[in-house]
Amino acid sequence: MAEAKDNSKDSHSTAASHGRLTMEGMIENAIRVCNYMLDPKSPGVPRRLLEVCSGVAFISTAEAGFFISASGGTGIVIRRDENTGKWSPPSAIGTGGVGFGLAFGAEVKDIVMVMIDESAVRALSGEVQVKLGGKMAIAAGPIGREAEGAFTLSNKGAGMTFTYSIVKGLFAGINMEGAIVGARKAENKKFYNSDASPHDILFTEGAVLIPDGSHIPTLYQKLTLMEQGKTVDPSHDIEIPSS
Repeated sequence: MAEAKDNSKDSHSTAASHGRLTMEGMIENAIRVCNYMLDPKSPGVPRRLLEVCSGVAFISTAEAGFFISASGGTGIVIRRDENTGKWSPPSAIGTGGVGFGLAFGAEVKDIVMVMIDESAVRALSGEVQVKLGGKMAIAAGPIGREAEGAFTLSNKGAGMTFTYSIVKGLFAGINMEGAIVGARKAENKKFYNSDASPHDILFTEGAVLIPDGSHIPTLYQKLTLMEQGKTVDPSHDIEIPSS
C-alpha cells in the first residue's frame, strides 16, 4: 500500500524552499492555505461568498510585540471576473501595521481576504498604499461552507471585504481594521519579466504571461473547488463531493 501523502506539509516545505517573500513562494503558501480550507475537518469559507466575490487575497504575516505590537507580511491578490468566473494572474502585495495593547512574543499567521466587489480589488491594485477600513470596509468573515444570511451580498461598490485567519491550526474570522496594504511592483516585474502595472495584471487579460512551471494553475484548481463547496482529503488529495 502506498504511503499517504500530506499535501499541506509538502506545500509548506516547498514554499519555504522558494522563500515566502518571492512570488512563487507566496503562490505555494496560498495553495497550502487552500488545502487547509478544503480539509473536511475545517469549517471553511461559505461557498456562496466565493461564488459572488470579485477577488481573494492571501497574506502571510509575522507579528511580534511587547505592549506595542508590530506586524508585516507578504502575499498575493487575485481577481475573479464576475462575468466569466475566471481568475486573473496574481499580483504581489505587502502589509504592515502597528498597534498598542498587551502583546507578547511572536506569531505567524495566514490571512485570507475575500473581496465582494471590484472596488476592493482596485484598491489593492493602485499606486498607493491602502489603509483597511478606509476605502475597504473590513469585517470578520462568517464560518462554514454552507453558511447563509450572515453577510450582505448586495453592497456592490462599497469595497466590502471579509477576512479570515489561520494560526496554530485554528480558523476564524478576523478584523484587520487599520492595517496598511500596498502592491509590490518590483516582485511582479521579477516574476513576470514585465513592466505591467498591478492594475493591468488583475484587470487586463493577457497583460502578462504565466511563467512555465508556475503553480498558478494549481491555485486556480483549489479556488474552484472551494467555490463549489467541495472538500479534499488531505492525506490522499482526493476530492470529496459536496453533500
